[in-house]
Amino acid sequence: MAVSRAARRPAVTVAMTVYNQAPYVVQAVRSVLRQTYRNLELIVVDDASRDGTASLLRSIHDPRLRLVLSQRNAGKARRMNQMLRLARGRYLLEVDGDDWLSPHAVAVLVSRMSRLPFSVGLIYGDRRYHIQTRGGPRPAMVRPGPTFRSKIEFLRHPRVGGPRFYRVAALRKVGGWPTNYPSGGRLAEDLALMLKLVEHYDFQRVPQVLYNIRRHGRNTTRRFAGRFPRVTSYLVGRARRQAGLPLRLRSTKKGKAAGRFVRRGMALGARRSAARGIRIALTPRRAAAARKGVAARRAAPSGPAASSGT
Repeated sequence: MAVSRAARRPAVTVAMTVYNQAPYVVQAVRSVLRQTYRNLELIVVDDASRDGTASLLRSIHDPRLRLVLSQRNAGKARRMNQMLRLARGRYLLEVDGDDWLSPHAVAVLVSRMSRLPFSVGLIYGDRRYHIQTRGGPRPAMVRPGPTFRSKIEFLRHPRVGGPRFYRVAALRKVGGWPTNYPSGGRLAEDLALMLKLVEHYDFQRVPQVLYNIRRHGRNTTRRFAGRFPRVTSYLVGRARRQAGLPLRLRSTKKGKAAGRFVRRGMALGARRSAARGIRIALTPRRAAAARKGVAARRAAPSGPAASSGT
């Protein structure tokens, strides 16, 4: 008996764009292919890597894997739009080539999205952060996904959740990932898309840890840390103008706490690893600061004399 084309069509398209991620990409791909939910396809676009990433990808054999190799680097947003055009699933899940999924992530996301009204175009879970060391990734913190009660609340305190699980129809309705802003879709493409989606759809958080983020010295957010504030300010300012909101909003405890939560958690993980004698695979400046802090605490005098006044 022949199987219809609709029956063969995957329900979920997992989209992964990679660039020079040879040390981590195999784990990322395997975390998708080993999901408990099997009715999926994985599209991987190699964005002109130069470190052997493409060779590693070619060594993975699975009928659900669709590999696209590019000779020209175009940036993440353009590659995500390329995969959106190729997607056959009803849903699209975004995974980075240096991160990995929890084994049940796709099953949980499909189950939740299938019960939600079409007005919800994006759902996401909670994320566990890991610091990459010579001995492998070490857990540092869990960051819950943000919750928003309205479009205005999102524009006041825009935060990006993950893993991001979209309705493909919603992505196509808004035209996919924007590229018409500073960086051309190479930075803050996740925020740019959410600012576009929130005009038409609601977001919802799934309160489970479904995604693992690896922090290392080559993360895009670290390599371009000086450019991110300018790009995000432009995107948020443009969205607020379109919504008729003031460009500068009053700071609130909620907005300040979001930034402090991440910074303190990552710093704590780095200090703990340094205290154990682990060499941190972060930027040299951050690694040196962590070691300096440990050395200073060890050299400080102990006992009542250390805290008593004159």
